[in-house]
Amino acid sequence: YSIVEGVRSEKPFSFSYLDYEKVTRISDHFLVNSRYILGNSKGDNIPQNRIFYLGGQTNADMAIIPFLGTKFMKHATNNTHVFSLALQYEIENNKYLTLKGNIGEFSDRFDDIFSFKDPIYGLGLSFGTFTPLGPIEFTIMKNPKKGGSTLFFNFGYSFHGRK
Repeated sequence: YSIVEGVRSEKPFSFSYLDYEKVTRISDHFLVNSRYILGNSKGDNIPQNRIFYLGGQTNADMAIIPFLGTKFMKHATNNTHVFSLALQYEIENNKYLTLKGNIGEFSDRFDDIFSFKDPIYGLGLSFGTFTPLGPIEFTIMKNPKKGGSTLFFNFGYSFHGRK
């Protein structure tokens, strides 16, 4: 959980962020990863790096929230909450198949994100393996409301500069 206050600004702002993630091993080859993110920014002078951006598979900063079936940073908002679930199965030694899903809401008003009047959701299926140069992962993802599919390729490890 993180709270950032804009104290050096003429018009103060606040930024609150909760990120809860739990990984549960069901068996030697099967695990479940659940994650919940809640974000709130308010004030008259919110900097661009303290607005939440939903979309894509990259989690480069706490304000950039991955969302399956949506282009990178597609939705910009002051308030959001997202629930994600991933079911990972090791089909062979160091070869993984993962079924992923997420659902969420975003709005300029905090109270509106809990209405579920117009939720967004996405689905994905990934194949990942380890190579001598690092892990690789292929993900096909879809937003059932919009149609069409997107292919995402990741090579290497992710490094996050969260503070």
